[in-house]
Amino acid sequence: MIFTGVTHFDRAIAFDFPPGAFNFSVGFSSGWALPPASGSTTTSGYYDICYIGDEVKNPARAIPRSILLSIVCVATIYLAINLSIIGVVPWREFVPADAHPSSKFIVSLFMEKVHGRTAATFFTAAILWTAFGSVFALLLGYSRIPYAAAKDGYFFKAFARLHPKGAFPSLSLLVVGAVSIACSFFSLRRGDRRAHHHADPGPVHRADRRAHAAPAAQAAESGPTGCGSTPCPASWRWRDGSSSSQRRIARVILFGLGTLLVGVACVRDLVVAQAKDGLSDEEHR
Repeated sequence: MIFTGVTHFDRAIAFDFPPGAFNFSVGFSSGWALPPASGSTTTSGYYDICYIGDEVKNPARAIPRSILLSIVCVATIYLAINLSIIGVVPWREFVPADAHPSSKFIVSLFMEKVHGRTAATFFTAAILWTAFGSVFALLLGYSRIPYAAAKDGYFFKAFARLHPKGAFPSLSLLVVGAVSIACSFFSLRRGDRRAHHHADPGPVHRADRRAHAAPAAQAAESGPTGCGSTPCPASWRWRDGSSSSQRRIARVILFGLGTLLVGVACVRDLVVAQAKDGLSDEEHR
């Protein structure tokens, strides 16, 4: 893919900046902040080796090198792929994403423009296969967290069980895999999809919405946030968001707090028991 982008790169397409692209504003600042945040998720697998430190030869040397090399290599590949795409596919064809469905499969569109539909189909299958393979790398690392906690006495002892032949944490692997499969059936953007599928209330209501659109737009331009027509940070939009969005965010926060309380309840007795064992050992000494 990078080779295709290099051989077909068009500077006029890649650096087609819109008018006022470099005018300082809230949107300009957000535009600089979003790419690093998005790129950080791409390199987030660098720490996976830390979860299996007990199984690494010479960890003091191998783990730091692995982390630094993975970050540099993945960041370089990430930048090269993005430059390859915007150098072949004009960014106006997939921005904004809501108005361009093709933005959801931009890499396939990139390959189709250069090599045709057959190559795009093959490359899409290769991406899906790679994504499927990355699941095993994640399970490899995350399954060691309950295992290590159970081994040290901070979690249920059953999770410290190793497979008799493979010597890997079998129960922890199965539980983490099962929970991941169950969570994959839920979408974090389910509420957004529901909003897009609401039925049209009719021409009378549409006219009523248009009548209120102008005052609302003026209020947005001169509102208390001071953002004007530029995108505002999500934290600023909270107070002006819809009630359904606020309820959805509140449910996510409550779910996180509930998960934290369940974790505290699970390990509380184990920690108390371990503390008592430590006191008993000191008394014997």
